[in-house]
Amino acid sequence: SWNVLMTAYMNLGYDIEAIGCYKAMISEGVILSQASFLCGLKACANIGAIDEGREIHSEICRRRFEGDVQIGTSLVDMYAKWGSLLDAFLVFNTLPHHDVVSCGSMITGYIQHENWFSACKIYELMHQKDITPDNISFACILKACSGLESVHLGELVHDDVIRCGFGK
Repeated sequence: SWNVLMTAYMNLGYDIEAIGCYKAMISEGVILSQASFLCGLKACANIGAIDEGREIHSEICRRRFEGDVQIGTSLVDMYAKWGSLLDAFLVFNTLPHHDVVSCGSMITGYIQHENWFSACKIYELMHQKDITPDNISFACILKACSGLESVHLGELVHDDVIRCGFGK
């Protein structure tokens, strides 16, 4: 019921209240689930609640949820939105495996902070791991190509866009 309440608060734009629910769960000794952490992280990311986000990250580690790819991706997203790209990358690097969502979160974070080269390195990693980019990844990488003023890289990405069926 706590998770439902947190989700409802966030859907209405009441992220502070959602974080309050998370804190109440902790103080009442409620066993936290994956959904509890995901809601708490998203609320912190939405409003830039850095201290609370770091506390949730610590709790995730204490309860050994750091290997969960969804939680890890939410941590990457949260840190990237704050501009803590090193923290985002450190979490990204510890994930047991990468997927299009985790890579996309890292790429989006780099793009939001105009770190074009690092975004392209994650795109390269996607190729190495045979992770098929989605339309968001492609849009971000094309923006990175523009930021780097790299026509050649843009052409390579365009070829990938067509190969993956997005160029229709």
